[in-house]
Amino acid sequence: MTLRWLPVARVTVTAIPSRVFYVFPGKRRTQVIGVPSPDRAGRITAVTSALLVGLVILTSVIRFVLTH
Repeated sequence: MTLRWLPVARVTVTAIPSRVFYVFPGKRRTQVIGVPSPDRAGRITAVTSALLVGLVILTSVIRFVLTH
């Protein structure tokens, strides 16, 4: 199969600002895929990073307290 041209539309809905939708033709009907918006993805990354740093600090403190 050779893919030469694929029309894709990027759609944002004001009622759902945290999602971006990509619309493209499927075999029988239009396909829609929703993904987090770049702003939301950035917030998710920041929260996940903060939780990971907190977990590392908590583990270090617990390990320090148990060994001393």
